[in-house]
Amino acid sequence: MSEKRRFVFNDESVKNSYGFYILTSGIDIRRFSQNPVCLADHWNWTGSVLGIWEDIQAGSGTLSGTPKFDTKSYEELVRQVESGTLKGCSMGILFDEADFTKNENGDLILTKCELMEVSIVAVPSNANSIALYHQNGNRMSEGEIKTLCLSFGKSQEPEINNPINNNDSTMKKIQLSLMAFAALGFAQTTQTVEEPELDKAILTLKNENDKNALELEKVKRELQAYQDADKLKKTQEIETMVTLAVQEGRITADKKQTFIDLAAQNLELAKATLESFPKKVDLSAGVKTPGGNGEPMTEEKFQTLSEDQRWTWKNENPEEYKKLFA
Repeated sequence: MSEKRRFVFNDESVKNSYGFYILTSGIDIRRFSQNPVCLADHWNWTGSVLGIWEDIQAGSGTLSGTPKFDTKSYEELVRQVESGTLKGCSMGILFDEADFTKNENGDLILTKCELMEVSIVAVPSNANSIALYHQNGNRMSEGEIKTLCLSFGKSQEPEINNPINNNDSTMKKIQLSLMAFAALGFAQTTQTVEEPELDKAILTLKNENDKNALELEKVKRELQAYQDADKLKKTQEIETMVTLAVQEGRITADKKQTFIDLAAQNLELAKATLESFPKKVDLSAGVKTPGGNGEPMTEEKFQTLSEDQRWTWKNENPEEYKKLFA
């Protein structure tokens, strides 16, 4: 196309479909700028990469950029962008719940977030449901986002799907399904509740979920510590077992690592294999050497030794051997 089309990532004056505004000056794009990926419909995998965003500009409450396409898989999408049929984009952001606030009009505003990706979508920016991600990088479900917005004291059903007149923004009573009421701790016969009651129930459920998440992390840490200690104990046992086998002459020192690796895979097999090897026989056992605790070696005693014992004594006592047979 002769002139690149500029897409508006965010307009802080426009409420998104979940009922809150995003402050443009609070959008951190430092990490995004190092890899300004352009995706298709927030599909965060390599096959949905359309290209990158260029000429990213922030000003007058908006954040925008132009796409540079590099794909063969989405040729029809690229054609529709270039022809002007597709004009919308949507941000994918990381955020912290603590960065939500309300202005004097009661509007919910996200003051800080980090831009992860920007996707080409079928409807214009801000009117589409933006993609929100947990701090761990996992994308939030629509239900999680709605629950989050409700926890700030106001029902934030997407306006594009809300049949209620937007001029009547205050809901005195809220009707949910029986399963929803049961999940929030209400009696099974409950049909409607006041908005403050619902907010309290949602916050209670959220706090319980947060507590359970902390307990789960604690259990995971304790389990990991137990597994690490067990692994260390097993490693020490293997080292002791194989070192003893070398000392006993069952294997040579150059085979030590081989049996350590075997024991790490199958401890019982390694133990049985090592025990099947005979200990090294000390051929010098019982042979008294000069200067020892027994009688000095004599030619007569030497002749009574076996051939192996003679060679052993000769090699260990070369000087005494020369004196006897020089």
